[in-house]
Amino acid sequence: MVYLDHAAHTVVFPEVWERLDAVREPLRNPQSVHRSGRYSRALLDESRTTIARLLQARVEEILFTSGGTEALQLGLMGVMRALHQQGRAGYALYSPLLHPGARDALMTLSPLWGLVPFPIPLTPTGQWDFPTLSHADRSPLPVQLIVVDDVSSLTGSRNDPNALLPALQSLQAERPLIVLDHCAGAAEKLLRWPETPADIAVLSSEKLGAPAGTGLLLLRKGTPFSPLHTGSQEWGLRPGTPNTLGAIALATALELLAPLQHALHTRYTQYQQQLREALRGHYHFPLPLEHTAAHILTGRHPVLTAQQLTIRADIAGLELSAGPACTSGSSTVSEGLLALGMTNKEAERLWRLSMGPTTTAEDLATATQILLDCAR
Repeated sequence: MVYLDHAAHTVVFPEVWERLDAVREPLRNPQSVHRSGRYSRALLDESRTTIARLLQARVEEILFTSGGTEALQLGLMGVMRALHQQGRAGYALYSPLLHPGARDALMTLSPLWGLVPFPIPLTPTGQWDFPTLSHADRSPLPVQLIVVDDVSSLTGSRNDPNALLPALQSLQAERPLIVLDHCAGAAEKLLRWPETPADIAVLSSEKLGAPAGTGLLLLRKGTPFSPLHTGSQEWGLRPGTPNTLGAIALATALELLAPLQHALHTRYTQYQQQLREALRGHYHFPLPLEHTAAHILTGRHPVLTAQQLTIRADIAGLELSAGPACTSGSSTVSEGLLALGMTNKEAERLWRLSMGPTTTAEDLATATQILLDCAR
């Protein structure tokens, strides 16, 4: 079986399993003061320090959660509530390609806290279209919040967060808060925290070579933040016993992934170019490589829906997907695809293939043949 759905869950590094086997006993509650608790606390602190070093962040800016979705929603609710407490009403701009967990939370909670959700227009290739936004029919409220991803797990569309603030300077003087979904983007290139304009960024373990179940919330020091639920864990900003094993796994995976990323990007780019060339004439690729992450390829069959194609491919020995990475079993057409100017039928036919560190040239050759067979 060839696995090419790494945007949903990449293969766990063997070294991560080895590390977990080495430390899991006597792992206990890191909040406890007895010996096992202190052992667990030391491992949790070590993991936090490792991640802070790799991302060039402060240790106190690292919060562990139960996954990327919780981190996104915790971050969103914390900044929206803080903006409300400061009396900062206005627009919350968001990318239509945003993860459903973030978009749904934004749409539901924004009106309760004085914010008006407004989608950022997109070009047909998935880039933020700020010239169109500047002419959009909006009331003169200021933009208080921007929620975006740097790489869409749905399409692979890539955008530069550093373009956000310069683009908004023509619209207003006040700086908005920025929440960045970095879950898919981190798989291609880990951010450097001092170089990003985001006030909050989110990563997820299963995209990075660790088991699912651990999210990372980067909260820049000084960012207005008022969590809905508080506790004694994670600097008093999140309740619940910390998942020490998950933190260890994530830190280990990031240490393994970081030095590989340049070579992986080169390999993914080569593989994607080969796929596009081999499948040309059988599938349509609506997004050019220069506007997408190298490890994600989206294509469209002229007749088969994405669900039909993924089932045929699965029977033949190829695992790929359709829809957002975390909801790829859904047959619902994404708002993000329609925002790219696709029709419902075009959106229903869009499938996604995504590579990871374990993807080989042999995998690509097999996948190419299966996709050619499915196209006949």
